[in-house]
Amino acid sequence: MKRYPLPAVFLAAQAALLLFGCAGAARGRGPTSPTSLPGSALPYDAIQALVEAGDPQAALEVYDQAVQGRPAEPEERLLRVQLLLAAGRGQEARGELERLTTEHPGQAEALATLGKLRQEAGDAPGARELFERAIRIEPDNFTARHGLGRILFEERRYPEALSHFDRALATERGFSFAFADRARTRAALEDWAGASADLEEAIRLDPQDPWSFLDRGKLRLRARSLGPAEDDFSRCLALDPDNFLAHVLRAGLREELGRIAESIADYEQALRLRPDYDFAYAPLAVLYYIEKNWDRAGQLFRQAFRAEPSEPGYALLAALCRKQEGRDKEAAESLRALAAELPPESWELQADRYLANPALESAMLAAITRETNRLERGRLLFYLASQFLLEGRVAPALTYLTETAGIERRDLPERRIAAALLRSYGHEEGE
Repeated sequence: MKRYPLPAVFLAAQAALLLFGCAGAARGRGPTSPTSLPGSALPYDAIQALVEAGDPQAALEVYDQAVQGRPAEPEERLLRVQLLLAAGRGQEARGELERLTTEHPGQAEALATLGKLRQEAGDAPGARELFERAIRIEPDNFTARHGLGRILFEERRYPEALSHFDRALATERGFSFAFADRARTRAALEDWAGASADLEEAIRLDPQDPWSFLDRGKLRLRARSLGPAEDDFSRCLALDPDNFLAHVLRAGLREELGRIAESIADYEQALRLRPDYDFAYAPLAVLYYIEKNWDRAGQLFRQAFRAEPSEPGYALLAALCRKQEGRDKEAAESLRALAAELPPESWELQADRYLANPALESAMLAAITRETNRLERGRLLFYLASQFLLEGRVAPALTYLTETAGIERRDLPERRIAAALLRSYGHEEGE
């Protein structure tokens, strides 16, 4: 069967439209190809000009008029599929591809393109079958190799995914998304240098793609290069202000840099964009606690506990916020309700009883003395120290907070608050 190479502009359009959940297509180079379809009477220049002007519907009308009264070649029909996709007529495009692959089962690019549509629709098995058929016909088919690589990546079969991305990029190196996807795969395999190199190339090819900046920021954050990581998250948000994940990552980074107000603003924006993102509740509550905004902190800790009822520490912190506001009666009521749900002999129950009735200080100290689990001991000490601070007993409170700030789980709210309280009193962790 005679094979016509597809023009670069249409391959780029296909990539931009069909690559879901990852970076957009490169706006720079595309595959090297002629400026027309050999042997075709299509007015390619007019079609290309309309596509580049952002009017694929008009380009489609020119195409249909040009092939009226004669059967279109398979490559010409594939070109029409890409025009339909660019015009937002996906259902028609899929129907055309189904017919094309039935009539011409050896058309690898049509099989691979149909595979992309099935992949986009969530039909991974159907997509895989089409990609594998395309590869058997044309082992270096970029679309099929890339698509199969993405399926394997989602299945966490990273070495196999990497081999397909390598083959795709050996065939065509003009698309940023392929480098970005290989970067994610290399990162999953802990090839940090390779991932970084791929992201640099992805950004060079498409400096308007926010996801590559996000991914590079993650790599830089992992390498503890905080300033450059923050720059990347900010560049991502400049291109995509609604990227809630960039706000979340930048919020955590800014907290590490001690810029609490900016961190709070990022978390709040992330929750405006994704109110259901309950992972942000507790980190944001901690920041409001540090800033002594007890009402907002308590509200968020209660939301965190509703989202994760297996972590009663959030409910203890919410009650502590009420005590900080002088609402001791409400705090005691919430603590009594919580106590009924806590396991006997748990550290949470001991902390609950003490916060509800500080006269049980001796029992709290005895429980701390008996506790051999360093993590749970540190959390108990936090609640003891917090009550001591409420009573003005600062010196022993700081001693207890020092131990809490030394526990290994840096993400724990009690540890983060303890470290902040120590800094506010001019103490460093571990002093």
